[in-house]
Amino acid sequence: MSEAATVPATVQAASAAAALSEPALAWLATVRERALQAFVAHGFPTTSSEDWRYTDLRDTARRIADYLSRPVPPATANSYSALLERLGVLDDLHGPALILSDGTLAVDPATAPVMAGLTLSALSAAQPATRTALAERITAATEGDGALAALNTALLRQGLVVDVAAGADLEAPVYIVCTTTTEGAPQNRILIHLRRGSRATIVEHHLGLTAAVSNTKTDVLCEPDSTLVYVKLQEDSPAATHLASQRVRLEGGARARLLHLDLGAQLARNDLHVSLDGTGAEVSANGLFFADAARHLDNHTRIEHHAAHTVSQELYRGVVSERGRGVFNGKVIVHAGANGTDAKLTNQNLLLSDTAEVDTKPELEIYADEVRCSHGATTGQLDAGAIFYLRSRGIEEAQARRMLIASFVREILRNLPDAALEAHVARRLAARLPELDEAAETP
Repeated sequence: MSEAATVPATVQAASAAAALSEPALAWLATVRERALQAFVAHGFPTTSSEDWRYTDLRDTARRIADYLSRPVPPATANSYSALLERLGVLDDLHGPALILSDGTLAVDPATAPVMAGLTLSALSAAQPATRTALAERITAATEGDGALAALNTALLRQGLVVDVAAGADLEAPVYIVCTTTTEGAPQNRILIHLRRGSRATIVEHHLGLTAAVSNTKTDVLCEPDSTLVYVKLQEDSPAATHLASQRVRLEGGARARLLHLDLGAQLARNDLHVSLDGTGAEVSANGLFFADAARHLDNHTRIEHHAAHTVSQELYRGVVSERGRGVFNGKVIVHAGANGTDAKLTNQNLLLSDTAEVDTKPELEIYADEVRCSHGATTGQLDAGAIFYLRSRGIEEAQARRMLIASFVREILRNLPDAALEAHVARRLAARLPELDEAAETP
């Protein structure tokens, strides 16, 4: 077993054992003990695993071990308010905003603005009648999603449960902000449940100020004929490590539109796992990562078609500059019996410097008949032909390059469901790529 697996696991075991004594989560004790045992047995992933071939967690593991070996002061309103002031979008929101600061709920969900059909609660405050179902969901997500999910379950202190009633159509997005204000290793847990025929938009926004190592697990269940729009926006500190995974289950006729935007952190790894379990379920998954400076941004997606006549459309784009490195590994699996599946997987990357690097691997496995599936990836520099075309119409070369970058990025951003959020992301990108605003004004 490698150093990365053994040294931190010892510290994690002691820390997790202490966390298991959390009284409010006593009803999850068995689940968390099994998760702890699983993590100790496997340790952190290493580059010897094909899924982690391009992302080395040895330094991350050492930092987590260090953080867990010393007490972390609890988050205060002052500590995260400075972060929220950076969020102009919060001022324009009409729906509830929940804050998970350094792994704990900073705002009591019970005090959030009320919306018809929406119930918000802390996992630590779950009622006895709901505990069995929640424990089953947490167990399934933990056992199926690897060592980091097991670590999250073993160490979680609280958690947020978002429940949308059958037939409800939420009038405004639910906004979840995960902040890191201290150098710690917060374990955020979010459970989202859309019941039959409901509709909701949920935004999960990550912000940080420190070199924290956050590990977030989001578990989504969409019952038949429900519709979800989900946005994950990652803007952690340039010194932070961001680890996150989402498991999305879609039952018959359910539809989900997913959008992932990776703009921050020194090292970020995001795992998206979508399971199309019912006939007619559909998912659209789009992503954009911007790896400038020396950022390392790794996106892994896995979409599994388990039922007939299911549809998946996936498009991830990466912009990589300076000494940045982007990784994309997308896999679509069409299981036996999922006849009539329609799946398309595309990854496109734009290199803006000779020292930038991208590793991409789209994969397709088919075990069913009568399917329509495709996958592909491209990585390259700006199209010389397109630049020539623009220059032939009197546009300077530098401006032509900016226009092409802006077009490449905006095709993903147009999937944002909220104008205020789109403006916020555009401002963030413009701060890093100042040419974009100017380019947008060019006819």
